[in-house]
Order: sequence, then structure tokens, then C-alpha cells
Amino acid sequence: MSIINLLNQIKNEEVVLPAIQRNFVWPEDKAPRLLDSIMRGYPSGIALLWETYLDLQYRTFDGAFHPGQIHDFKENKRKKKLKLVLDGQQRLQSLYIALYGSYKGKSLYLDVLSGRDSDDVAEEKYDFEFLDKAASRNGRTKPWRSMWTARLAAGVTGCPSISLRRCKSGQQQHKKHS
Repeated sequence: MSIINLLNQIKNEEVVLPAIQRNFVWPEDKAPRLLDSIMRGYPSGIALLWETYLDLQYRTFDGAFHPGQIHDFKENKRKKKLKLVLDGQQRLQSLYIALYGSYKGKSLYLDVLSGRDSDDVAEEKYDFEFLDKAASRNGRTKPWRSMWTARLAAGVTGCPSISLRRCKSGQQQHKKHS
């Protein structure tokens, strides 16, 4: 399953967080570093999902993240199919915010001219930054584009794949998608 397909399932509330999941805790600088790794083709880890029809409490991913926000929980009384994230929430929440949401009211932007070659793999190659709209246009010399705009302009329909482990009926199976 591609990252963009998984994020679309999050957007459509098919992939959700169980009530037992901790809050999102990654600092603002981790999402850009994760995207830099993905853009370089580095492995980004896995997401462990549990597909269930049980009546469990869950919450959706935050589209507009602000530290300390209180979450609204839902119940699956109609027993619809849900995919609950058991592992990978911090990475998925970061990617969801980067492509569809905001972090403390700021959207993620990409310097479209970044992508410099370097022998130092620890150095970031792509320049991402959370900016408010005014800062992305005023006083900046870099050609910043929102992640959504950059993705559309490039005609990107999918991102590199990630591996998913799904739990069905208590069994774990490893699926590798290309």
C-alpha cells in the first residue's frame, strides 16, 4: 500500500486511532526530517494496523494539530470495518499533517529548488519548513510551495511504498507492497 493511499484512508476515517493510543508528541522538526528520508527513498518504518468490526472507542487523526488539544472519541456501535493503528501513529500523524493539515496553524512548505547532493547522509537534502501563509510569501528568497501544491504541480499520484503488518483475527501477516 502506498503512503498516499494510507493517508487517504486516514482522511476518509477508515484508518483511525484506538482510544488507548497516546497523543501525538513529535516536535515540529521531525515531520520535515521524515519527509526528507522518504524523498531520499530511505525506509520509513512500518505501520501495524488491526482490522476489526468490534464496538471500540476510537478517534480520528488530527488535521489541525495544536499541543494539548482534547480529543473527541467515537464508538463503533454500527460495527463498521475500522483499521486501528497499533504502531506507527507518530509517523502517520506527521505525514497526515504534512500533506493535509497544519501544525500549530502552519502548513508544511517545500523549497522546490532544494534537493542538493551531499556526501553527508546525516545532512538534510530537501528543505521543508512549517510556515504560515504570510511567511511563505513575504520576505523569503526561496521558492516555497505548499506540500499540496508541490504534489499537484509535480503530478504525483503516489509516494514511495511502505510495508504494513495487518492483524486479522489475531494472526499477523507481513505484506510487502511495491
